[in-house]
Amino acid sequence: MRDQINYKFKDVRNKWIYVPLNSKVFKDIIQEITSSIHSGNINVKDAINLVKIFKEKRTAWIKLKHVKGRSKQFCVCEIITRSNVKIQTNVSCEFVLNAEILSDTPKSLKLYKSSFKRKKMAPSWKKTDNFSDGINVPLEEEFTEEGYRLYKSYYLEKHSK
Repeated sequence: MRDQINYKFKDVRNKWIYVPLNSKVFKDIIQEITSSIHSGNINVKDAINLVKIFKEKRTAWIKLKHVKGRSKQFCVCEIITRSNVKIQTNVSCEFVLNAEILSDTPKSLKLYKSSFKRKKMAPSWKKTDNFSDGINVPLEEEFTEEGYRLYKSYYLEKHSK
């Protein structure tokens, strides 16, 4: 088994593999993250962000470190957060042999980047005049500065006739 795994990763520099979310291994990863939170190895914010990214990307990824054992072999792997906190987990050799290999590291593939906007957008400009069109929605939240200027001139032109 050890030879098969070594052969699979023969020309691979970084031994990263994908873990499907519906697998038993992913459930074990979540358990390892939870126990690391309780032991103080990782903070809650990093753990939540990591699991959110895994769910957003619909897959997880772990790094193969080495194979251990003689009669009962298993693979020692690491779950690594964006801030480089490492959590060790053990995975079956069969899973590693059947898993898909990442083409590069997760950071270089930008897997830790989230496509969701986590911060609320705030207007970057302030309305300086007292123009109002009678609608209750604040104009500075709905328009850019240029959009507001164009809307104001359109509105004043239309109602001046």
